[in-house]
Amino acid sequence: MRASREAKLALLGRGLSLAGAALGGFGLVGWATKTETLLSFVPGQSAMRLNTAIALTLLGLVGALRDRPSARFPVRVAWISAASLVLAIGVATLLEYALQRDLRINSVVENVWPGSPANRPSAPTAAALSLLAISIFTFDVRRSARLRPAELCALSAGLIAFLALLGHIFGAGPLYRATGAPIVGVSLPTAIAVGAISAGLLLERNTAGVMRTITSTGPGGVMLRHLLLAMLVAAPALGLFVVRVFATLDIVDPPLIVATQTGLMAGVGFVMITLAALPLDRTHRKLERSRARARAIVDQASDGIFVLDLSGRCLEVNTAGCRILGKSRSAVAGHPLAEFVSPVDASRFMELRDELLQGGSSVVDCEFRREDGPPAAVEVSTTILSDQRWQIIARDISERRAAEQALARERARFEGIISIAPDAIISIDESQQITIFNHGAERIFGYAADEVVGNPLELLIPERFRKLHRSHVRSFALGSETSRQLEHRGKGIYGLRRGGAEFPAEAGISKLALDGDLTLTVVLRDVTERLRLEEELRGAKRFLDNVLESATDHAVIALDLDCRVLLFNAGASRSYGYAPSELVGQSADLLFARDEECASRIRGLYARALESGSAETSCTQRRKNGSVFTASVVVSRRLNDDGQSIGYLVISRDVTRETRRAEQEHLLAAMSLLLTESLEQSEIVTGASELLVKQLAEICVIELLDDPDDGQFRSRRTVAHRDPSAGPVVAALEEMGFGKPYSSLDDATARRTTAVVPRVTTRYLDLIARDETHRELLAQLAPTSLAWTPLRARDSLIGTLLLISTDRDRAFMPEDAAFVEEVAAHFALAVDNARLFAVAKKAIAARDDVLSVVAHDLRNPLGAVLLQAGVLRARGTESDCRAAAVIDRAARRMNRLIQDLLDVTRLEAGSSLSLDLDRISPSAIIAEAVEAQRPHASAVSVELLVDIEEGLPALQADRDRLLQVFENLLGNALKFTPPGGTVTVGARRTDDNIHFWVADTRRGIDEGDLPHVFDRFWQAKLARRRGAGLGLPIVKGIVESHGGRAWAESVVGRGTTLHFTVPIQPSEHTGAPT
Repeated sequence: MRASREAKLALLGRGLSLAGAALGGFGLVGWATKTETLLSFVPGQSAMRLNTAIALTLLGLVGALRDRPSARFPVRVAWISAASLVLAIGVATLLEYALQRDLRINSVVENVWPGSPANRPSAPTAAALSLLAISIFTFDVRRSARLRPAELCALSAGLIAFLALLGHIFGAGPLYRATGAPIVGVSLPTAIAVGAISAGLLLERNTAGVMRTITSTGPGGVMLRHLLLAMLVAAPALGLFVVRVFATLDIVDPPLIVATQTGLMAGVGFVMITLAALPLDRTHRKLERSRARARAIVDQASDGIFVLDLSGRCLEVNTAGCRILGKSRSAVAGHPLAEFVSPVDASRFMELRDELLQGGSSVVDCEFRREDGPPAAVEVSTTILSDQRWQIIARDISERRAAEQALARERARFEGIISIAPDAIISIDESQQITIFNHGAERIFGYAADEVVGNPLELLIPERFRKLHRSHVRSFALGSETSRQLEHRGKGIYGLRRGGAEFPAEAGISKLALDGDLTLTVVLRDVTERLRLEEELRGAKRFLDNVLESATDHAVIALDLDCRVLLFNAGASRSYGYAPSELVGQSADLLFARDEECASRIRGLYARALESGSAETSCTQRRKNGSVFTASVVVSRRLNDDGQSIGYLVISRDVTRETRRAEQEHLLAAMSLLLTESLEQSEIVTGASELLVKQLAEICVIELLDDPDDGQFRSRRTVAHRDPSAGPVVAALEEMGFGKPYSSLDDATARRTTAVVPRVTTRYLDLIARDETHRELLAQLAPTSLAWTPLRARDSLIGTLLLISTDRDRAFMPEDAAFVEEVAAHFALAVDNARLFAVAKKAIAARDDVLSVVAHDLRNPLGAVLLQAGVLRARGTESDCRAAAVIDRAARRMNRLIQDLLDVTRLEAGSSLSLDLDRISPSAIIAEAVEAQRPHASAVSVELLVDIEEGLPALQADRDRLLQVFENLLGNALKFTPPGGTVTVGARRTDDNIHFWVADTRRGIDEGDLPHVFDRFWQAKLARRRGAGLGLPIVKGIVESHGGRAWAESVVGRGTTLHFTVPIQPSEHTGAPT
């Protein structure tokens, strides 16, 4: 908005400059047509000179063009030339007046315009023209100054014009013309043109200097404009009024005129200043109130706020900051930050300041020194403000640290309580081995902890319960419950003491999974004494309370033996929607779902309650409005004083949300298990769709792209229905799709978010149906709700999943979207893995085909080459023998490369390398391998060393395969070790293995590349490719076939060591790669 206002003022300035040029143009026309009115506007007054008309025209045009940033070079040359000409006319004219000499300026104009009476301009006119020309030249000089040179010149020219206008208005000739020459002076058109150009130049640059203040919307600008209005308009108007009144009254007393005008000006000035002062005063009061509120907010803030200069000296501090330091405001303000923190923290703050000067903010913890106590721990947020002041916000975290320490103490106290708790606290792992056995357990069972830890839990359970107990614990570990009570057929359990005595107990079990490890904890209490007391008290107290008003989130219902309602509490009213008066005396069957399965479960619940005292189950309940919900129901029998059953006490709680989440977790677990059983896409799709219609929705529609990478939406649709008899509907849905929003993957591309329709209406089906046939199909499906989500894998759309519910009591809601997306993510990942597996199988098959060609089609030609090389060597000349030797080496190297490829392929296929095991001396095998490589080492100027531990035992190994290992390792080391380096071959015994190694002094391998050293075809990035990259994978395969392992160590700049071990005695798995 500010920029728009500035642009409009600049545009107004260019308009005023053009108006001044137009007045100069009127003067030129007046001189050309001898029209006096255009030269003076008032007959008998001073007329505009020809030089003046030319100068005003040029100045107006230059003023309009000077501020245009897009002006090109020719335009700039033109305005510079024009302004220079005007300045020359003005200065020369002033020199003529000053020197009282004719410099023949008018003759130039007379030569251009013959016959024109080009009298020189008046001195005020020449001065004004010179000032305007100088203003144009200094237009952008010292733009940041409070009063720019260009503004000073334009204001001076404007003052000359203003005085001339006043002279014309008041008839004061001396203000605009020479006394001795009445017709020589500042003409009225000249005064108006000079004033317009002056104002235009000032407005064109309204964002700098004094014009910034004059045009601003702030209090200063408002006041200045009001005063300028009083000075430039009101004063002349009042003066003219006074002069005319006194002229009418024939009063010619000058003192009286001046006094009257002065009084009126004072009054008008007072009124104008008052009008300007009122809004300024209101603005000032608002600003002061705003500042006061801001100071109050800062001062009342709970965090300490410090404002410092960049040297670290505190300028301002609020009450909270003083409270943190324990000092008064005067003791903080003006003092350096270093007085309140440690030297280390002071240094940290200075470093933070340097970082904050680059931008941003920072949060650190430190300690503030207190005047009246120990240091205060604070959390400090620092930033550099826009005015280059440094703000620190400190939050006292002493209480938080104290709370953390208290929590640590409480944790230690809790662990101590566990260790000394009277109850037995026993922790077991997933294999039911005891890991924790506290003092209470030692006291109850009679075992010491070190006697029990590591043994199975069955040690503490009677023999007859062990099998059942093991099964119960295993099912609990695999289930979704996190804790439950341990019992046998609704009764307590029994423990087994060290001496073989059994005792009754009650126990609860809980589980906790941390970092993938499952820990089960049993808390057991010996209830022998309690049961004895309960037996004694049972006769005295049978019925503790017949009426229980439970908490509002539990429904408590008392029934008689005929299941009629006797008591219906507030929690029951809230859960079921009935008022107590509506149900008391009615059958409780109104509260349960009206199906045979639910009715049978409730009858069994009542029977178990009568038999064992209480029974618990989860079942479907029905509200007054017909909606259903899942509740956890506990039924207890009610007894009279004689111990006779007189009814039931039913306590239920709405567990719909928990049940639904448990079902979802169970479904995800089943989905994960199903999707990991196969890598065939068809099996995954079929299994997933069947599982989803079984546990989540009645209908499942899966659309998958045949090839999602080619961007073509060729999809395959799979439809599953919970009802096996819905085959025709399924076939039709596979052919036609569900509806326009979900019928093709084209829409899936645009819809990247999950959509849930909680209630499918008839109108909705009409909108998505393609035709009548499709509408009939949708009517047969009878959907009540649906959820749709895209299937994505690796940021690509691979299909869509549509779940349709036909059960009004099981509708998809918006909060189900996250779960549907989770299911889709599991399924999409499995499908993507299946596709990648298929691609991998094709690649492996292609590779095997190539290697088959290598094995069978290349070896025959190689055999012929070797045979002919032998013939050539036997029968040829000496030159032929040398050529034959070269051919023989090349052919054998190619044959070895083929064998390496076949070995690698055999290892990757899981087949073992054939081994011919024999007793081998480690020293002998190293010596043989080293001697074979000595010629090569000499050729590349590398020293070959041996470091073998004495007394190494013989081992069972394949001699040729181990020589192949050393050949690959030594060849690799010699290949990459620079001349002058060393390669060391060593061996020593480690446990039941012989540890071999080959160390070199090459550059070394980067740490990030070490895991890939034994990968097929891998070579170091900086190494020139000198082989196929199969040697080390084959080494690894041979070593693992012997039952050993191979690894690499390297330090960049020092060298690389390749290690491998071979068992002294082969294991039963020797020959099979790991």
